[in-house]
Amino acid sequence: MSNLLIWVIALAGSSFLLNLLKVWFNKRIKRNSEKKKSLLFRLVQKISQLLNRVDVSTLWNLLLMFILSVYQTGCLWALLNMRYASVLLEPPTAYTWVSLGLGIFFFKFGLALFGLVTRVLIKNMKYLIETEGKGEDSQQEERFKNWSVLFEDFNRKKRIQILYVPISMLRSFLFVMILALLAFSPITQITLTWILHTMFILYFIMCQPLKVRWLRLMTLLIELSSYGCITLSFILGVVDRFVDLDATTANEVGLVFLFLTIGSTITGGLLSLIQALQVVRTIYQYLKSRRANNTRVHPIKLQDPQVAFLCPSPTIETKFEGKVIGASESPTPSSSSQIKEISESSKTL
Repeated sequence: MSNLLIWVIALAGSSFLLNLLKVWFNKRIKRNSEKKKSLLFRLVQKISQLLNRVDVSTLWNLLLMFILSVYQTGCLWALLNMRYASVLLEPPTAYTWVSLGLGIFFFKFGLALFGLVTRVLIKNMKYLIETEGKGEDSQQEERFKNWSVLFEDFNRKKRIQILYVPISMLRSFLFVMILALLAFSPITQITLTWILHTMFILYFIMCQPLKVRWLRLMTLLIELSSYGCITLSFILGVVDRFVDLDATTANEVGLVFLFLTIGSTITGGLLSLIQALQVVRTIYQYLKSRRANNTRVHPIKLQDPQVAFLCPSPTIETKFEGKVIGASESPTPSSSSQIKEISESSKTL
């Protein structure tokens, strides 16, 4: 809750502050447009240009990404508070009621978030499949900026691929429901959990929702490590009902379980590290291209040469009314009568 509170205040506050500063600086520029040569005006103009380049949708996508990353943990915490609030041995205190209220709030928030994400993707499913990331409609793409984290890293050839985030959220929600509400039957818990994760692994392998190949492989490796732990628990749960395991076998199974868990954790850490390095690389390439553009020499565009208007008279210079008319000078535009007089004088000469 502390992390959620910090991230919400930081990102939502930064987004609101950026929008407020953009409006304020734009008003100052329009109001003081007559003072363009002043140092203060140029400073305000530079700050306004810098703020306009900052995309607020990036902050909202970061906030949505963080909320999705703690979605499963938040739902489990909420369900546990709701499930065990009525079975406390001690009399309920103010902290108990506050925890129950927060649990109800976050449970409803999780359901609302799942419905919102699903509605956004289903409502715009046709457009996402038709464009496939080409961005033909600029207005539509501008409207999708705040939700780009839901579909930008996924294949958009099939509907089932675009629904990867809602399917993951549904799996997490059902998983925590099984953990919180079926504690009276461990074998039922592990059986339903194994079936749920088996269906998700089959969906991930058959549909291949992630666009980038290495990201897809590393995510599959993480899911397989977790699935290995669940499969091992499922097998032990079934075998333990019929056979008593000795201490050596139990220790060996425990070591395999630990290796799978540690491997899944290390792979997740490597995945996060690679994604962070990609962000640093993108920023470096952007700064490098900006520096190259500033130091690049641009050729000056030459003006088109002016085509001289040649007088239809002979190349010999002709004096008429004190003016010299020849091949090196074009006559001033005149009426048809004046042109006729010039041609008569040329014939006379």
